[in-house]
Formats: sequence, structure tokens, C-alpha cells
Amino acid sequence: MAVSVEVRGTAEFRELARRLKEAGDGRLVRDLRRGMRAAANPAKEEAQRTVRSVRIEGVPLAETTRPRRRTRGSGRYARYEHQLSRSRKVTERARVRAAGRSGLREAVAHATGIEVNASPKSARVRIRCRRSQMPADQRKLPMYINKGHWRHPVRGNTDVWVEQLADPAWFDDTVPKAGPACREAAAQVVNDITDKIAR
Repeated sequence: MAVSVEVRGTAEFRELARRLKEAGDGRLVRDLRRGMRAAANPAKEEAQRTVRSVRIEGVPLAETTRPRRRTRGSGRYARYEHQLSRSRKVTERARVRAAGRSGLREAVAHATGIEVNASPKSARVRIRCRRSQMPADQRKLPMYINKGHWRHPVRGNTDVWVEQLADPAWFDDTVPKAGPACREAAAQVVNDITDKIAR
């Protein structure tokens, strides 16, 4: 699964980015980036809404005969620790926020964001699930949720496994549908900035 969908700019967008760079007007470049981000925001929010509402259920699998390994705690706790480690200061507020983002669906929604690139070589808006915002051993989970199933040991106990079943395609079905509207809004942003330069 691709965890990102790109809405590429037109030739006019690339030309505009080049002209902005030549003009050296940082304010217009900021306006362009802000406008492109705003154009992609509805698609990002729809993807976040969708993943928050995904149904996930666990189906126990037969016990294995593998040797027992040391257990490592729950995925929720790992996500809580990861979120907390990203805070500049570990305050009570930071702990509350980390706890709020430790659920799997909420963690994936929080990791879903927008990247804007407006350079002469590359002009695009990208909506992606940033794996770096998930704990290292859970970075494939957004992809697995999108796929609709995965299996894992229960709390790190490799003698007890569970298969997780989810409503598939939270990303693949949502983001491409928003592409045309996003592209149209992005084109309008380009036109507005072009008009400002022409004045």
C-alpha cells in the first residue's frame, strides 16, 4: 500500500514557484504554501475521520509451540511512550495529550498529515501517514489497517497470537476520491498568487 497520494501541480504551478523564487518574495511563497495546505486539508481531515471510525476486531489464533519470550507490554503503552518522548517538556499536559493519542486509530489519525513542496523542480501536495510518528515496531500498522488484517502476539507473548480484522482501505478509498477537489482548489491558489505577482 502507498501511504501517500500526491496531487501534483500543473506546469503553471511549477512556473509560478520558479517566478516566486526569482522575485525573492518570501511572503508570497508563504501564501502559496499556506493556500496549498488549505486546499489539501479537507482530504486529510476526511482520511483522519475515516481511520478514527474503522472497525477493528481481534480473532484468537491457535497457540504456537514456539519458545516463550519475554513480554514487552501493550501497543497502547508503546504509543503513549513514543508520543511522550516527542514532547519538549514532560508536563502533566503532555502526559494527558500522549494518553489521548495512544489509541491505535487516534495514533494513525495523528500521524496523517500534509506535505507541501513548491520548488521549480517539484510542485506537489502530498497527504501521507508519517511512519516516524508511530513507535518503531508499529510503523507498518497504518498499512495493515488499510489492508484490512494483520496478526501479532498478545502483549508480546509469542505463545498467544491474535489476528486483527479491520474495515479495509481507510486510506486508498478516501484520499484519491478527494484528489479532484484538492487539485481544483490548488489551481485556484496558483491563479490567485499569479494575479498578485502580475499586479
